[in-house]
Amino acid sequence: MQVMISGLSRLSQWRHGARVLEKTFCFHGRERNLLKCYRRTLTVGARMNAMLTPTEVSNKLREHELSVKLNPYEGGVVTSFDTSQLHANIPIEDRRAASKCLRTGGLLFGVFDGHAGDACAQAVKDRLFEYIAVSLLEYDRLAEIHDAMVDRRQSLQLVKSYNNTNDYTVDLMRERYRKSLFKFVTDSLQMNTEHEDVADALELAFVRLDEDLSSEAKTLYNRQTATYQHSLKVAVSGEIGRASCRERV
Repeated sequence: MQVMISGLSRLSQWRHGARVLEKTFCFHGRERNLLKCYRRTLTVGARMNAMLTPTEVSNKLREHELSVKLNPYEGGVVTSFDTSQLHANIPIEDRRAASKCLRTGGLLFGVFDGHAGDACAQAVKDRLFEYIAVSLLEYDRLAEIHDAMVDRRQSLQLVKSYNNTNDYTVDLMRERYRKSLFKFVTDSLQMNTEHEDVADALELAFVRLDEDLSSEAKTLYNRQTATYQHSLKVAVSGEIGRASCRERV
């Protein structure tokens, strides 16, 4: 996101609008060479018509903005947070997420840079925070979650997500994801390992979800179903993710 904002600033200095920004970043950031090309081919009048007004630029930047105000119970010392996303391509391959851990408290934030499509970034965005929440739970609370999942009760949620109006989840995979999460909860109970260090819990969640993304595609291998096709897309694409946990104080 910082690169995009920086790029917008440089292009503004060259008197080009945000429409040119979208074109340049689709070509892996070679904005200077492409900029010279546009300067040769566009007339002064065409360049002026391509520019956006300050209001249009502001609307573009705020198109995927999310602002959340928190009460003391939700955020502790964090009273609010804001996120925004400026797409570099269409459709957007990247995802962002924000959630509250309902069982342990604290806030989770993540940014997921999708590669070769948005399938993997979307899957990680939908699932990672639940895996982190499981990794942070004490044994007794983990057993409670396990029993609730066995009884298929939906009231014991692990996280509360703060979603933008443009955010969505993949309903097609909901049941498959639930089975994998249940297996992780069961394995965690058998290991009986409580992670006092948040960094260890984050690492465990990342590693286990990565393993599940691959194993799900292998389990359904060669089945001509929509579930398999989606699992395969997730497994063969990729993403680079960064997550942070703000413990409730």
